[in-house]
Amino acid sequence: MILSAIGKTGPIVWTMSGAGNQLLRQLGLLLFLAEVGTSAGVNLVSTFQESGLALFGVGIAVTLPLPMIIATLVGHFIFKINILDLIGTLAGGMTSTPDWQQPIRCRTVRRRVWLTPRSTPSPWLS
Repeated sequence: MILSAIGKTGPIVWTMSGAGNQLLRQLGLLLFLAEVGTSAGVNLVSTFQESGLALFGVGIAVTLPLPMIIATLVGHFIFKINILDLIGTLAGGMTSTPDWQQPIRCRTVRRRVWLTPRSTPSPWLS
C-alpha cells in the first residue's frame, strides 16, 4: 500500500492496472472456491449413507426455482400484484442484486406494455 501510494520509484511503477487487479481478484476467488469445494466433498459420501437421497432431494426442491414460481403465480393470479413488483420482490428475497435493476429499467415501459386492464400502477415505483 505504501509503494502504491508512492506510485513510481525510478523506472519501477508500483501501481497495478485494472485488468491485473481483476485477474488477481478472480484468481483468489477461484482458489478459495476450489478449497471450499474440495473440503466439503470429503463428507459427501458419508452424508448420503447416513441421510439417504431424501435429504439431497429436499435440498434440490428448496434450491430450484419452485418456491419462486409458486410465489409469482400466487401473487399475480390470486393477489393481482403487478408482475414487475413481483420480480423486484423475488429478486430482493433471493438477494439477487443484478435482478434488482430490471424492474427499475422497465418502469417507463411498464405503463405501456405490462399493464393489463385489471392491474393498476404500483405506488412503490411511481
